[in-house]
Amino acid sequence: TEYLAEFAEESNIWLPTQLLTSAINPALELKPYNKPQNGNYYMGVDLAERVDHSAIAIIERAKGLNLLHLHKFPLGEPLTSVIGYAKVLASNWGVVHACYLDSTKHGDHITNDFKVSGLPAHGVTFTHNNKMHMAQLLRSRLSDGTLSIPYHRETLVELNTPTYHLTKQGTIQYDHPLGTHDDVFWAIALAVLAAEENRPPSIPIAKIIR
Repeated sequence: TEYLAEFAEESNIWLPTQLLTSAINPALELKPYNKPQNGNYYMGVDLAERVDHSAIAIIERAKGLNLLHLHKFPLGEPLTSVIGYAKVLASNWGVVHACYLDSTKHGDHITNDFKVSGLPAHGVTFTHNNKMHMAQLLRSRLSDGTLSIPYHRETLVELNTPTYHLTKQGTIQYDHPLGTHDDVFWAIALAVLAAEENRPPSIPIAKIIR
């Protein structure tokens, strides 16, 4: 297809081009943060300060899961600005059922800062096992057709960036090529995890076989 020709493919890419192409819904588009929306939403926030970018993703639960918003902050953006953006976003976007954020460097206090701002925040420490679970869940939801994404070139490139290799312990290690970033990848993975763990009571939580 026309999408496939736009990306280089390597054998160790975690989300291959063909997988991303199959998940594209041309009817979807990324929505601006300050335009009121109505729906059931889940937020993922990957936090960084100097070397990497902070990023926020919003996923809607409709018949399936739809990626509807992404924002990657400039390098060095203060965390207070990220919290403020997330607060405005949540106030404009109907019901945000859960906000999952990377609390690896900042611990409980950053999660509490989000909670004080009125967000249903849950901190996730990026341990090896947690990263494996999130990455596998993201790939699984793309593979089974649950998660749909819009055709947005920058987003597709960033999702196509993370690589992986097996360690001698038999686990999976994730990385990204020099000069690239994986912040958007992890923000979306956090949003998918939030949607998975905070389903309406009528929808059971699926188990990921690892």
